[in-house]
Amino acid sequence: GTYVDADAAWLYLTDMRGIEPGKVVLFGESLGGAIAARLAAYYSPAILVLASTFTSVPELAETIYPFLPVRWIARFDYNTLEYLKSVTCPVFVTHSPDDEIVPFSHGQRLFHVAAEPKQFLTLSDGHNEGFIAMRDEWIDVLKTFIHNHLKP
Repeated sequence: GTYVDADAAWLYLTDMRGIEPGKVVLFGESLGGAIAARLAAYYSPAILVLASTFTSVPELAETIYPFLPVRWIARFDYNTLEYLKSVTCPVFVTHSPDDEIVPFSHGQRLFHVAAEPKQFLTLSDGHNEGFIAMRDEWIDVLKTFIHNHLKP
């Protein structure tokens, strides 16, 4: 599954390619954020970047389908919030209040749970457009965060 593939990718980078874990910046957007957070909880990357990421599948499903017992029927958890409690590297979170898929409150809660050092960048526009609309600012702020926290 998804986790096995992510673990294999991590091991490929660190074991086969010889890249030091402390030099790896994990980036995850939306569902990819849950996968990246899990990797960061189990391994030791330099930095974790979460973009438009949900707290967990059941919580996201409750938002979309408030009339269904989604917590009982959700097959997958992808509990980004829980993974973050074990993450010790610097965390960069970005989300848009205009995100039509993952509520802004999810990004805010993830940021709140993340340990220091951490930074939050508020995007504009929707789930998939925020990175385009704010491309220059997004790149500059993330570049500065990485520069300040990536050890030489």
